[in-house]
Parts: sequence; structure tokens; C-alpha cells
Amino acid sequence: MKKRSVFLIGYMKQTSTKCGLALGLVALALCLSCSRSVPVQERESLADTEAALKAAVPPPEQETDPFRKETIARMNLGKQVALAFIMYADDQAEKAFPQSLDQVKVYLTTTGDHDAEGGATRASAQAHFEVVSRGTLTNFSSPMQTILLREKEARRGIDGKWVRVYVFADGHVEAQGSPDGDFDKLEKERGMITVTK
Repeated sequence: MKKRSVFLIGYMKQTSTKCGLALGLVALALCLSCSRSVPVQERESLADTEAALKAAVPPPEQETDPFRKETIARMNLGKQVALAFIMYADDQAEKAFPQSLDQVKVYLTTTGDHDAEGGATRASAQAHFEVVSRGTLTNFSSPMQTILLREKEARRGIDGKWVRVYVFADGHVEAQGSPDGDFDKLEKERGMITVTK
């Protein structure tokens, strides 16, 4: 476990200048689960990041808009799945990301962490996300633009705008909106990358 946390913290530090606070969440989750193997200074820095993020985004249970609450819950689920993908890849000799969500089921819980609809993390991940890119921890030329997973189906908000949650190879998660639901066009316009090797 100590080896994994040191590797992931190192990986997060390498890409954090490019990706900002989003990686802090993944590193924070790791540090909270492996706090004995991370130096005190790093844990304090990550605690500051967690506090700033909590102030910026209310927890799903405090959100009153059902669509926004569901989007926040899907983004949180995406962060958990991203961490599971990174841990899986770290455990493989070739550092390859899994090719399906079934391969990371041991890293995801079946109880406790629930999405907006009350489903367990493992079942929710399989129901809501699809694997888009394949590769290793080190072969993506631009991990912050490489889509690792995305929501299977875009959802339409009450304002008529379509939303889809994306999980990137560096571990950050974004909810993207499209007025017409054409996410292929949006992915190209924003320079998002998919790798199918």
C-alpha cells in the first residue's frame, strides 16, 4: 500500500501543475485512505485543498436542484472510478489501464458510497460510464485532455441544455454542456482526445 501511495502522489505531483485542483481530489482520497505513508506536510497541503473545494462546491445532499445534485453525484462517482483506474494500472506490470469497468470492481465498493439514485458505487459506475480510451499510465501525450471514461448517455436539464460527465486520464472530472446534444462536435472543438490502441 505504501508503494502505491508514493507512486500515485508522485504521479499527481508531475501532472498537478497542468491540472490544478482536480488532481488534489484524487490525491486527497488516496492520502485519506493511506495517511500513514504520506508525509505530514503533504497531508496538510491536501487538507487545505479539500477545504477550498468544499467551500466552492456544496455536497450533493445540500444541493436543492435535482439535476445539479445528480450531476455532482456523477462527478463524484467519476472521481472514485478514476482513482480505481489509476490504482488498477499501478498494480499491473505494464501499467495498463483496464479495458472495462469489470476489471476495477475490486477497487470499488458495493456499499456505502452512493450516487444520487441510491445505487452502490460499483453498480452505478457500470450503469453510468463507458470506457473510451485505452493505454497505460505513461503513454498518453496529454492526459489532461484524454478522455478515459464518459457518461454513457447525456442528460437533458430543465433548461434544455444537455450535460455529460467526462473522466480524464489524469484523474480530473468535468461536466460538459451542449445546447444541441452533439458531444462528438464538442469533444473535437475542445481538443479532447480518445486513444483506442
